[in-house]
Amino acid sequence: MLLPVLTFLLAIAYAQHSVLPGLGTSGHEDMELPTIDVGYSIYQASSYNSTSELYIFRNIRYAASPTGALRFAPPAAPPQNRTVQDGSYGHVCPQAVSASQAALLHSLGRNTSVEATADLQDEDCLFLDIYVPKKVLDQKSIEKVPVLAWIYGGGFTQGYKDSPAFDPTGLLEVGNNSVIYVALNYRLGVFGFMAGPTFTSTTEGGTANLGFYDQRFALDWVQNNIHLFGGDRKRVTVMGESAGGKFNACALAFSFEPINDTLLGASVLHQITAFGGRSGNAPFSQAIIQSPGWLPVLGHKEKEDLYTAFLSLLSCSTLECARAKNSSEVMKANTALVNSSKEGSFGPFVDGIFVPETPANLLLSGEYSREVNLMLGSTANEGFLIVMGGIAGLRNTTDFRSAIALLFPLSTSSVRSYISDTLYPASSFTSDSERINLLVTEALFTCNNVDISTATNGEAYFYRFSVPPSLHGQDLAYTFFNGPTPAVTNITVANLIQAYIVNFLRSGDPNGEGTILFPKFGKGTVLDLGNNAGAIEDPTKGRCAWWQKTLYI
Repeated sequence: MLLPVLTFLLAIAYAQHSVLPGLGTSGHEDMELPTIDVGYSIYQASSYNSTSELYIFRNIRYAASPTGALRFAPPAAPPQNRTVQDGSYGHVCPQAVSASQAALLHSLGRNTSVEATADLQDEDCLFLDIYVPKKVLDQKSIEKVPVLAWIYGGGFTQGYKDSPAFDPTGLLEVGNNSVIYVALNYRLGVFGFMAGPTFTSTTEGGTANLGFYDQRFALDWVQNNIHLFGGDRKRVTVMGESAGGKFNACALAFSFEPINDTLLGASVLHQITAFGGRSGNAPFSQAIIQSPGWLPVLGHKEKEDLYTAFLSLLSCSTLECARAKNSSEVMKANTALVNSSKEGSFGPFVDGIFVPETPANLLLSGEYSREVNLMLGSTANEGFLIVMGGIAGLRNTTDFRSAIALLFPLSTSSVRSYISDTLYPASSFTSDSERINLLVTEALFTCNNVDISTATNGEAYFYRFSVPPSLHGQDLAYTFFNGPTPAVTNITVANLIQAYIVNFLRSGDPNGEGTILFPKFGKGTVLDLGNNAGAIEDPTKGRCAWWQKTLYI
């Protein structure tokens, strides 16, 4: 039973590993491809999809190569190069996976992103792709169209912009080819998410959360340049799905020191709460956040230990020494460190600057870009993989309480009793496995969207994907639906999701002709996207209000 379900999710979440990033769909070989002058360089479309009538501009450099003195430093403006660039030069940011993820994938006969993109990885990876409908480019001086900017997930250690799993062709066709799509790379692992007191000290000069700075730099690039492609800078929507969590099955079983909590993978949410909302308007007007998950993050001591281990792998004692190492040495150290570290070791870090506080606290205090319209999504069984990976086979309430202690090692006995007896009483469930699955789904995933919706005074749109088995990440195959595949079992729901997204991009309202009414969250209304789609009352029944108090850490 479990293996087919897991294989199903792997087919969705790791489809990108079956095909290497290329130059896109070939079209008329003899046609002249258009060029766009962005000031510091000239970019020619890499290819033309004659079926969908799309130009694809690959590997547009949005920042200088983050090497040498720029390694472990914020992104810098790209150098001037007036030679026409055809997109043939570009890289995947260095990839790494934990030993547990690698073993799991290998047991199912699949490669990790590390292996699948081995020949394409390089530190010089700060590039973005743009899909532009031909009619938009032809009429760019007449009318500007909305823009969708995609930020991939992958646990902050893997993922890349041109994964075949994120082919936007079908989505753009639903939009009648009146939408521009942008996908961007950002630094990962030690290159993008190293942190700790010594690393960020004045002496060492490192910067935490560099991956987020890269994303911001790319979004600023879109604001400054997308009009050249026919895009409307005032109608940019950023979209992202949980950066990790797909196979962090045992991530919560580790004993963390008393630390802050964060929203895992919510790169988009971190962009909304960037600098506590004090840096002016965000470089986007709307956001679509799919499956933001909660996970404890490492505290200062554990981050310090990671940094020490990293320097040791390089036979260095300072960051200056690490910057002087050649790229292959640092990439090798990145692979080794991620492979041997706990799940969740790399990711958001409360640095007092880009991440001044946890997103949850920033939302509660109103310290975020409040002008951004929000559409949120989660799946009905977000927590299944975590349950399956580390806490399956519960037989009774005693086992259930032990699982709570495993998930929340800093919780008191009275808190565990409240969770067990009041929030999730045995009498309400047919099995303890069902019970723990709902707890994990709500506490670590669904309640994040409820909290975000509540923080916006109910103005957000919130859908719940429930097409069986409705696992974490399953709605991605529906978001990027390009035709019948084994990963999409309900084409009606796929068409609905894409219609809602396109309508939201255009007007800030997902509703439109031919769709089921998608109400705002208000005081607790969620759109259930399942085999019987329709609006329902928030299924968490107020439990999220308790989880928001964070009495369990």
